[in-house]
Amino acid sequence: VDLNKKSGEITVNSIGHQEMMPFSERGSSYSLIHLLQQHSGGAPFKDVMIIGAGSGNDLAHALRFGVERVDAVEIDPAIQDIGIHNHPDKPYQDPRVVPHLDDGRHFLRTTERKYDLVVYALVDSLILHSGYANIRLESYLFTEQAFQDVRRVLKQDGIFVMYNYYRQGWIVQRVAEMA
Repeated sequence: VDLNKKSGEITVNSIGHQEMMPFSERGSSYSLIHLLQQHSGGAPFKDVMIIGAGSGNDLAHALRFGVERVDAVEIDPAIQDIGIHNHPDKPYQDPRVVPHLDDGRHFLRTTERKYDLVVYALVDSLILHSGYANIRLESYLFTEQAFQDVRRVLKQDGIFVMYNYYRQGWIVQRVAEMA
């Protein structure tokens, strides 16, 4: 894992992975779910879980929209550390953020908290679970059991959001069928 401090770009295995940007420069992509909630007349989210919290862009936007608590789950200690020490908005320093260095599936299975919003935020490890299988670390987040765990931790009117650069259309179709 490498960080270009000038651009804020993080690379994993020499592949562009994510980029840390101040809230003011990021536009609304990370804010979209909060804007939709706001413009539809919904109350701001209070309790949020972000799986794939990474360097903190999703955290920074959630904080700007007034969340009371964010469980920030990240599996990669190097990326979490980069976010803690280098994100321009310093979201990990906010007392409303509770960082968890944990596997997202494990955290989903073991938490007893309930959430207004659960986000799978660009969960893309760019590495395989094993050199002997075409299974990526995040593959376990996309099972029926994992989606049942998401339902279990959502409050009555809670919302689940996932986003990524899904390179194959069938992935979106299959996930929608499991919902």
